[in-house]
Amino acid sequence: MSQPPFVRPQHGWFHLTNLGVDHVDIFDTQVDHVVFEHEVEVAAGIFGVEIHAYCWMSNHFHLVVNCPEGNLSRFMQRFEQQYVLKHNRAIGRRGPLFISRFGAFPIGLEDADADDGGLVVARYVHRNPLDIVPLARLSAYPYSSYGVYLGERPAPDWLRTDVLSDMFGRRTSSLREFTERARPSDRTPAAGRRHEPYLIEQIIAAAALVSGVSVADLLTPTSGTIRRDRALSAVLVDSFRPDSARPPSEVLGVGSRRAFHRLVAKGRALRGSDPAFAEAFDRARSVLWTTVLQPELVAA
Repeated sequence: MSQPPFVRPQHGWFHLTNLGVDHVDIFDTQVDHVVFEHEVEVAAGIFGVEIHAYCWMSNHFHLVVNCPEGNLSRFMQRFEQQYVLKHNRAIGRRGPLFISRFGAFPIGLEDADADDGGLVVARYVHRNPLDIVPLARLSAYPYSSYGVYLGERPAPDWLRTDVLSDMFGRRTSSLREFTERARPSDRTPAAGRRHEPYLIEQIIAAAALVSGVSVADLLTPTSGTIRRDRALSAVLVDSFRPDSARPPSEVLGVGSRRAFHRLVAKGRALRGSDPAFAEAFDRARSVLWTTVLQPELVAA
């Protein structure tokens, strides 16, 4: 039996991202960037989407958007399809350019200190180039809205900077300090550390947070049924491949690798068929990307 179509929330603020299929570059020339931005502008105008921050990397992109009229999926479908069509035609390429399902992570805009707050996500988006440029040159990166927010480049017509700027009282010095000052949660060279894999305890803590349960409760198995919170933990662990001295099956208390993979399969099925579960997965992933949790200790 085929799975029902995946349904996303369509209204509100989102962090959007997508990646080149097999990690291929999605931009080959300067013209590609011009075409990409043009298609973003056209689609945003058609579907009433506000663009508040962006960053284009070699093989992926990030957008911070508000969709007051809904139309999130239609916006993404329009600009991605149009860009791929023109990009492929220009270089004589065929086939898909992006992975099939884009990432859309809801943002709690009003609470700037929240793990998924608008300022925290914008900071993450603007710091993306730190893997390839030094912190001192971050605002000069040409394919990001960060330099626009600091007044170093004019804003394109399709970019709104008022909402996030107002949160800093229009003070670029405050925005720069917030963006560039290193935090314990940073996972970039600018923070003075190597990019370390997530700990399995961090992943479990994120699953517990979005599920509304304690880590201890999540790690307590229930006989005869597969719980959604435990399935969420398993599919997140399988996705992030965490650093752990103990196998995931032991940490989650499922008894065997086979039982763990059954839990992962359940999570994958729910992610494809249940919009609420898929949203929980996206929220947990967003939490992991934007903060370092302080999880309860997982018993040895």
